[in-house]
Amino acid sequence: MNLFILETFVSLDTLAPILDLISNRRKKTGILIINPLNNFSSFDLYKHIQKKINLQINLPLNHFAKIELFFLKSLLFLPNSFLFKTSKIWAYYSGKNFSSKKLIKRAFIDKKISSITFEESLSKNLAAELYQVAEELKIKMIKIPSGLNTILLPSINDRFLRYCNYYIAPNKIRKVKENTKKSKILYLGSLRYRLSWIKKLRKIYKLKKINNHRKIGLLNKQNSEEYPILQSIKKKLNKLKNIQIFESFKPRTRYPIQISNLSFKSYLTGHVIYNTDIILCARSSSVIIEGIINNNKILYLNYINPHLKKTFLYKYKIIKKINTEKEMLKFVNNPSNKKEKKFTREITKKFLINFKKEERIESDYLKLY
Repeated sequence: MNLFILETFVSLDTLAPILDLISNRRKKTGILIINPLNNFSSFDLYKHIQKKINLQINLPLNHFAKIELFFLKSLLFLPNSFLFKTSKIWAYYSGKNFSSKKLIKRAFIDKKISSITFEESLSKNLAAELYQVAEELKIKMIKIPSGLNTILLPSINDRFLRYCNYYIAPNKIRKVKENTKKSKILYLGSLRYRLSWIKKLRKIYKLKKINNHRKIGLLNKQNSEEYPILQSIKKKLNKLKNIQIFESFKPRTRYPIQISNLSFKSYLTGHVIYNTDIILCARSSSVIIEGIINNNKILYLNYINPHLKKTFLYKYKIIKKINTEKEMLKFVNNPSNKKEKKFTREITKKFLINFKKEERIESDYLKLY
């Protein structure tokens, strides 16, 4: 049984294409939601993979943990405005192991787990405890990056690779320090950015067309410097005729999914990408490449975040750089600026190994599992 660990929405977004592939090849798969405060059941992507899996393992809990969870889940019935004021509670429980190594070990033996796959933002203490159990049971641990390294990141070292047997790299952008155990790093490419997976995502996230308005996407992040400015832009765009706004917030958060922005905002990032023509962003993210592959027009709002110039994507002409709000409004309000095919091989060659060789990527992943 190949087990996939879900903690936040980022882990679902990252692991779903791998789970989808190996399930289609009749390999047994299961899901363990390591943070029982999170409920993924309302997400379209989760509904898709839930049909594929053989088993969903409930996190084994002791009596004290059950009492804690009962109290915490009771809080979720309170208004969001109040819950956001209790950030210290959620910060304390962020990354907490509500189970124990003994109970988890028993569950892994019972379910005959042969591999454990997790996304790199999994809380370190959880990764450490899972690895200790996996090592005892000789279960391989596979670590998956959440992005494509579109910004400068620290070099990979043995500490980064500590709690895994393998780390799957989508490209060779991130440097590796000398004397690092490089045999752990597998340069297999990314299943998430395959054209065939993106075709599936278009169907999963497709919304009913309400009108013929131009669709504008906003990629935002709460508690960031650009957040209030993008909210102001949203208000101005809503005043323009024949324009519909789709806004998504960066989903990684300490709050349980039920009280994070994911619970009351209109759309997930997938909805924004696959239902819009133009995407406005003031922060670099790997999902921008997903938008490029989907032929969205990407606007970098330089006047909001001058640090965009330091990102690895900035030099590419396919991304339009906007230096004033007036310039942005003029571009968005121009009917000729609609989605069109401007796919670039240069970007995929740099950020995605074997992008055009899907069968090879899939074969390499299947050999691992």
